[in-house]
Amino acid sequence: MLYINHIDQLEEHSTWRKYERGLRELELFEAPKSVINEFKYRASQDCFLAFADQMLDGKLTVAPFHEIIASNFEAIARGECQRLIISCPPRSGKSMLSQVFVAWLLGRDQETQHIIASYGAQLSNRFLRGIHGYMRHQSFRKVFPEFLGHERDSKYDLAGGGYILGTSVGGVLTGFTAGSKAPDSTGVGALVIDDPLKSSESKAALQGLEAFWGEQASTRRTNRWAQVLIGTRFHEKDLHGVLMDGDGLWDEDENPDGWRWVNIPGICENEANDPLGRKNGETHWPTNPIFTTEMLLSQKRAMGSNAFSALYQGTPTAAEGSIIRPGWLNVIPAVDAPTDFDLTYLALDTAFSEKESADESVIAVMGFRKNEPDQIYVRELVHGRWSFPDLLAVVQQTHKYYRSKYMCIEQAASGQSLIQMLERETKIPVHKFKPLKSKTIRLQTVAPLFEAKRVQLIEGAWTEDFVKEILSFPFCVHDDKTDAVVWGLTQYLFSLDTSARSANTLQMHKSSMPGRTKTFEDFTELKTGHNSNSNRGRSRSLFGNNSGGEAYRIGQEGTTRRSSDLKFDTNL
Repeated sequence: MLYINHIDQLEEHSTWRKYERGLRELELFEAPKSVINEFKYRASQDCFLAFADQMLDGKLTVAPFHEIIASNFEAIARGECQRLIISCPPRSGKSMLSQVFVAWLLGRDQETQHIIASYGAQLSNRFLRGIHGYMRHQSFRKVFPEFLGHERDSKYDLAGGGYILGTSVGGVLTGFTAGSKAPDSTGVGALVIDDPLKSSESKAALQGLEAFWGEQASTRRTNRWAQVLIGTRFHEKDLHGVLMDGDGLWDEDENPDGWRWVNIPGICENEANDPLGRKNGETHWPTNPIFTTEMLLSQKRAMGSNAFSALYQGTPTAAEGSIIRPGWLNVIPAVDAPTDFDLTYLALDTAFSEKESADESVIAVMGFRKNEPDQIYVRELVHGRWSFPDLLAVVQQTHKYYRSKYMCIEQAASGQSLIQMLERETKIPVHKFKPLKSKTIRLQTVAPLFEAKRVQLIEGAWTEDFVKEILSFPFCVHDDKTDAVVWGLTQYLFSLDTSARSANTLQMHKSSMPGRTKTFEDFTELKTGHNSNSNRGRSRSLFGNNSGGEAYRIGQEGTTRRSSDLKFDTNL
């Protein structure tokens, strides 16, 4: 049984290449257009990519990895493969091909039954509309002249006896199966799961996927059936990982019921086992301008190696209990740290409780220098368990001590009270925000800054505890210090980091906001602007004469006092 999983097999076995050779011969002999069209229609019944080209009005662009995917689709249609997993980088055309695939199977046998599922109902419905759209295409009946069309007043049934059910992962499949009506049918009905996971942020979603497969999807098959999983990977325990761990990879002799896995890495990292025969560093689609080596490496820098390994390489790294790796953290001695900061601002994670078991309030003191725009400094973490009056006093003294330009405060229950008091009683500019993403997603967003060694932690009494906490996140008892620093870095990333904005490489998750560049507002409901009490007669310039935040020099010449040396007077 032929299993096409390498570019070296394509010249002999790719039906697309045979189709192209046939077209060239007809054109060479100046065959009439009617003869050429008839050749295209007949070839499209067996050559999947020829059919896809018809559905795209002759505008299909085919790369070698598309031929590998198509060859495995054709193996399913011939009944030679029942379980197939496909993973390749976002924007590679896999979802479009999977929609065309279901339409093609129904054209070949309109009595077959199919189920499609995605992570959400909206995506599944779009998938379903795409399939129906291809079946209504003007060329569809020229390829499959016996196709009877759709059953009137039914969103599932076809006039030929088959159906397509569109559902979301976790949806009810009772009463529906994927397969052929008769055991001796020549057609194949497929369960196609396309992008079953929106992101890796939810443990519940990961667990729900496994339950959906084990309790419902895996059992919905009859007669000549196939199961296809196609999508971007997010996590080692996503559905790709669960299925391959549970049933193993296909082997004709040792494991004939296993899964064929077609994985197309965005960048070649292992020449010996590369399915496209590339050299290290070459991309899977070099003729596509969004997949040049430079673009993919820029994406890797922007999103970090962990996320890139999952989404673009198809090989998620093992979950070791942390997002940040030890080698990414750069702690510099206080004596070597700069003091001439052009901008200092505060990022707060607040809690009002003095109980030992409660979370701490944390003030992250962030420093930025115009002559080092690609570096951000964490100058200090002021932390403690304070009552509200004490917290207010500490915030005011930290602001005064570091001459901070503004502070970022979350509009949560505790932070809201602090915001209101600061706006009413002080002239401290406040940037208010409401988080729209989970803590894990927020840390993953700024993780590339740590990986690129762009975050400088100025050594102090706070650094040891902070390093332990962030290395164990999200499996740590308290995450207050991490939260405060993440907000400080998020403010830098989307307000001060000109290199990230000009490179335009930070892309939203394909599943949530395709094609958009991330902004601070995508993570928060941000309300910027200064305290109304501080606006009158004050410049709104980001940098000002009094905004340096340079540490006060107290005592002997050359000795710098830090806030860790300062005893806060909470009786103010």
